[in-house]
Amino acid sequence: MMQLKPKVDKRWNRANWNTPRRVTEVDGGGPKSVSELGGLTIVHTFFGEKERFKLLMANWMKYPRSIKDKIKIIMVDDHGTPSLKSLLTPSITKRIDFDFTVYEIEDDLRYNTPGAYNLGVMAAATPWILTLESDCTFLPAMMQKILDYKPKEDSVYMFDRLRVTEDKALLMLDRYLPTAILMKKEIFLDLNGFDEDFTGEWSTGYGFFDCHFTFKVMVSKWHIGRVQNNILATEWMSDVCGPSIDRTTAEVNINRTLFHDKRDGRQPLNNNKILRFAWSKIR
Repeated sequence: MMQLKPKVDKRWNRANWNTPRRVTEVDGGGPKSVSELGGLTIVHTFFGEKERFKLLMANWMKYPRSIKDKIKIIMVDDHGTPSLKSLLTPSITKRIDFDFTVYEIEDDLRYNTPGAYNLGVMAAATPWILTLESDCTFLPAMMQKILDYKPKEDSVYMFDRLRVTEDKALLMLDRYLPTAILMKKEIFLDLNGFDEDFTGEWSTGYGFFDCHFTFKVMVSKWHIGRVQNNILATEWMSDVCGPSIDRTTAEVNINRTLFHDKRDGRQPLNNNKILRFAWSKIR
């Protein structure tokens, strides 16, 4: 099989990272498909997004039996309102014919998305994981492509996006989705997951835990790249799935500075303490 040379894509340079890059245009290259590698767990975060949950559930219901039998889905409720538990009515639960597990974070921590992801991945029982936000999914044809994809076991994979919106300006952005990540759970654990220092309760800011994780991959023994097999993640915009989390520019800037400080050595690269909250399994 032809080996592709490493190539830096300018779309990876959002944070202007001065780091040895091993960002490769990848199209698999492994000997086995995801479905042959022991199974896949999809980890979704949730924060009171009722309309998004409806869209996600409707899409999962469309998966054929051949897909449902090969995946597990974990949703982690980050103490949002309404709670995910309240949305799991009898009429919905009786229709769920796939492996679906729900965890709930009991502590009301501001912007605790990295913690929610950490909980979901730690609970995953399969060798491979796929992390997604609540406004993202893979349609049935794309999910089948993921299961058929032959990844290298030392690589982290990201996906370009297909936006669903009536806003033509938003349709122009096709940059990779920073939290749509396919990888072995082993890699996630080796990198100590997402750094919960970026949780707003501790930093007072918002975001950039995903950029920080990507940076950790880049400077580690692992490799990272974008899937080049026409596998696109569907991303619903707010006019379709409801509003996103209301954060301020100041909060974003706080976590951007935190990321730069960790990247440039002014703070330790990673805080290895994860799951800094109480949680429970509700399904």
